[in-house]
Amino acid sequence: MPDPSPDRPPDWQPLPPPTIPWVPPSGAEPPASPSDRPPTTRLRWPRERWLLPVAGLAAAVLAIAFLPDLLRLFGGPPTPPPGSPSAAVATATPDATPRSTPSASPSGSDAVAARIAEVLAQVPPIRGLQPKKEVPLRLIDRATFQQQLAVELAKENPPEVLAATTRLWERLGLLPPGSDLQKLSLELLGASAIGVYFPDRDEMAVIDAAARLRPLDRLTIAHEYTHALQDQHFGLDELPVDDPAEGDRGLAQLAMVEGDATQLMFEWAQEHLTPLELLSIGVGALDPEQQALLERMPPILQRQLAFPYLEGQAFIADVQATGGWRAVDRLWAAPPLSTEQVLHPEKYRAGEKPVDVEVPAAVAALGGGWKEALQDTLGEVNIGVWLAQGQAAGAAPGASEGWAGDRVASYEGPNGSWGISWRTAWDSPADAAEFRTSAATVLTQLRSQTRLIAGGREVTVLLASDAAVLGVLAGLED
Repeated sequence: MPDPSPDRPPDWQPLPPPTIPWVPPSGAEPPASPSDRPPTTRLRWPRERWLLPVAGLAAAVLAIAFLPDLLRLFGGPPTPPPGSPSAAVATATPDATPRSTPSASPSGSDAVAARIAEVLAQVPPIRGLQPKKEVPLRLIDRATFQQQLAVELAKENPPEVLAATTRLWERLGLLPPGSDLQKLSLELLGASAIGVYFPDRDEMAVIDAAARLRPLDRLTIAHEYTHALQDQHFGLDELPVDDPAEGDRGLAQLAMVEGDATQLMFEWAQEHLTPLELLSIGVGALDPEQQALLERMPPILQRQLAFPYLEGQAFIADVQATGGWRAVDRLWAAPPLSTEQVLHPEKYRAGEKPVDVEVPAAVAALGGGWKEALQDTLGEVNIGVWLAQGQAAGAAPGASEGWAGDRVASYEGPNGSWGISWRTAWDSPADAAEFRTSAATVLTQLRSQTRLIAGGREVTVLLASDAAVLGVLAGLED
């Protein structure tokens, strides 16, 4: 096992490695050691990159959302989709291994390691992917994880990009004025995460589980080990999501990654947890501190936290229903291109791609001292959050459906002046009209200069610090 890296906290200590040996397929050669691999680009999730290393963090969101499904298992496991590798064992009795809580003694550590190895052995037959190499798993405390999370967040999110995103979201009303997106992210993830897979290190970790191994910890290990198998077979660093200007596509592909692991997690629970253990996960997820933490987070962060797991799992289940896990494997060669395709799997199957939308080059027209702070695509999920701000005042729910494409550019100039040009495209004039009506309701609640320009299937939303900037941006739309 490699020594800790220089940026790893000194108390990052491993258990005896409870790993599974590499089992080569017939005629295959063992994979190269890490030092023999060609250099690759690290996976960078645009804007939402901080979600990836904490794939188990949504335990509260998941368990509450899926508690009815978990409780249905009391009556016996459902029939898996046709072609699923788990079909042959779907009616297996629950794991009868005693559920004792290990002590903190060496014998207790051995018991924890044995239970971890047990989970790791159970995942590949369900997912249909055999491990190609060992994956170290470490048990760490929360303080250690929070230190590492801060390092990862800073590494993958340049301060200037994070600051520009914060200002854009504030001006759109998605964040309260004076928000610190980095601080909010660290608070949300640092307090609620229960597991992590590090693609760049090929390592897993479970947080605050050293003295015992709860059903929730075992569930998390199953989830995280699925990420390790994904990485070994498909390459997490090969997904084309490293462009910070393609946030919607990055979130869609994150939903594929997390949905895959979440679907596996539930199938694993179906086979290897007792009804009482399932119930304990659901009850534990009702922790009032966790609920309070989620509730005080801005809706945009709540949505981006839940979407990859909830809608991601539903997307994977839809794909799996037509061809089992092999159909899910094929997704990795053609990942979803938008959150719309995840929300509406029929659009993925039909090959309905997002429309390319361009915003006008505005810097020269705005004059000296101006710059473009960022460009991005918000997509159906984020637009749905934005429109929800106006629902109490009459915005239509579901007005983000019919999305075809969008592009937003944020401009910043002298003396705190700023402007936003956001072009959207829709499937039909009726969809565009519905969005325009709902967007108008939201804009009345923002303290800025605003204008809507509509025509056919397109709607442009303009926001600015003052009327002069708004006039320049509107002039570019003529």
